[in-house]
Amino acid sequence: MAKKGTEKVDRDKDEDEDTRQGMLDYFKDWFQCTPSIYPPNLHDLVELKYGRVIRRGHNRVVGIKTKDYNIYDAVDAKYTKIVYEFIPMGKRQEKLEVNGSYILKKKDIQDAPWSFGSCHACWKMKERNFTDITRTPHPYQASPTEPNLSVLGGCGHVICNACVMKVERYTLEDEPYRSCPYCGNPHAFPRDLRMWCISEEVDLHYKNIMKTKTKDKNSNAEI
Repeated sequence: MAKKGTEKVDRDKDEDEDTRQGMLDYFKDWFQCTPSIYPPNLHDLVELKYGRVIRRGHNRVVGIKTKDYNIYDAVDAKYTKIVYEFIPMGKRQEKLEVNGSYILKKKDIQDAPWSFGSCHACWKMKERNFTDITRTPHPYQASPTEPNLSVLGGCGHVICNACVMKVERYTLEDEPYRSCPYCGNPHAFPRDLRMWCISEEVDLHYKNIMKTKTKDKNSNAEI
């Protein structure tokens, strides 16, 4: 019986590995996505209604300047890590942890370039600052519905989770992609994958918290 039990465990493990490899193969192209180095246009590029692009190219392309950053409290950021989480049908299956089974891949970005550090879509609302650790949590420490999380789209634009979820509310469940609320790319956000784009500040803050917890745990063990 013990041998049969061991064989079943091994078979289940092999099946899990096959399933995971299948997901990695399916999403492999998405792992190549990188944050855009360009700030948003001064004017909206698209007009959305119920999560759908109803108008495009109706505004002039005008780059934003320092005064626009100041008016709208916009910032730039260096995104040093991307965490790819499998969320079938847009729903988290278990608590997201460093080595959780639903993390498909973690990518460190060496010598990260400057990118836009506020939400490309709603930056004029002054609600997001992806470098501010008091406002933007690390995805390991937040619910998948946390509005301040920064999400990378296949178009390269970094969008706040609130804007992504707003589009999702008006997207049918069986549709495999969601549109980018900034540029209108209809295949920007896969339904079953979240690409959490983490700024240098937020990532460092999380690492420091983990170091402190480990130090405290070791100190308590010595007592």
